[in-house]
Amino acid sequence: MCSLFENIWIKRLCTNYLNLNIFEEIKLAQPVLFRIPNRKVIFIATPKAGNSSILHAMAENLPDDSGYDGKTVQSKYRRYAITRADAFSLRKDHLIFSLVRNPWDRVVSHYADKVCGGKNLHERLKFVEGFYHKMPFDEYLAVLALRFSEIKDVHVRQQADNFFYRGAYLPHYVLRYESFAKDFLILKKLLQAEGVTLSDLEQKNKSRRKPYLEMYKSKEHIQLVRKIYAKDIRFFGYGFK
Repeated sequence: MCSLFENIWIKRLCTNYLNLNIFEEIKLAQPVLFRIPNRKVIFIATPKAGNSSILHAMAENLPDDSGYDGKTVQSKYRRYAITRADAFSLRKDHLIFSLVRNPWDRVVSHYADKVCGGKNLHERLKFVEGFYHKMPFDEYLAVLALRFSEIKDVHVRQQADNFFYRGAYLPHYVLRYESFAKDFLILKKLLQAEGVTLSDLEQKNKSRRKPYLEMYKSKEHIQLVRKIYAKDIRFFGYGFK
């Protein structure tokens, strides 16, 4: 199965990640790995990278909505959550896929949604000193850099942290947020081969904010993100563009 689904750049990515020596076990704030029931498919739902759109598109494959909390599509899948150890044990005969996003863009998305969105600072950030509702972006970046090692929330952590288990790379296919529509069509064919249907693409939670490039007013801001997310930037080959 691996040879059928793996991206052509996986070998390069794995080499980069192995050199970083960061295979620590990360305590996640919410489940991100889901096994589709009665199918040999596992989704690593990377937060702030379009995972809600994929979860919505796959929802018709779930037996029922008994776990749905009426708010988030993620709640429909919680009963099917698995660990990275589970995914590793199933990798040889399961299709594992995920998605990633440019770290500079993902940081702005997190800021707009979890810091400035709603009536209050997001609950997960209230436990981290320095964050407050609608704080200026430059101050947010400074606190993010200062407190990053303390934050275990998967909306903030390196995306690649979810892709490895004890040094083994888990996904066979990875979509990129920047080419979402094109990659979605490829994913649709891969999942069809596994008996999983995808509804037509409808990007959920897509913000109408200005381009992320406009949020970075100085080279210092750009370099802060480059330093914080050096692992993701190097591993996935992203740049500020």
